Amino acid sequence: MEKTLYQTEFCAISHDAENSLLFLRWNENSAHITDEMFRDTISRLAGYAKEHSVKGLLPNAQKFNFTIVPKTQEWHDTQIVPIYNDIGMKRLAFVVSEDLFSQVSIEQIFEEEQAETLRVNYFTNEESAIEWLNAS
Repeated sequence: MEKTLYQTEFCAISHDAENSLLFLRWNENSAHITDEMFRDTISRLAGYAKEHSVKGLLPNAQKFNFTIVPKTQEWHDTQIVPIYNDIGMKRLAFVVSEDLFSQVSIEQIFEEEQAETLRVNYFTNEESAIEWLNAS
């Protein structure tokens, strides 16, 4: 059962303690976030991942309408991915948007080799993503 940890007009973060999973679900209002708001949300997500020592993370970006600029992608690689590595997170399953530019900017976050032990995969629905996350 999921418990909501954080919610804004742009997204919600929830935790499934039974399966040791963390969810980030963006909504259509994400088109109106700023880079600073995006970084704040991702920092919170990483903090919750650390606090709950989750094994997997599922960002649902189907309604994500924000392009992540290269500077923020670099910030993610240097500031966020090491947190995931430190806690031993094993899998990250993105449910991707049909918006090509948003999808590409999300995929570029994990093209770097900083994700030492983290397996990353992309799905078009949550059910397949959850099944893959729980298969570990």
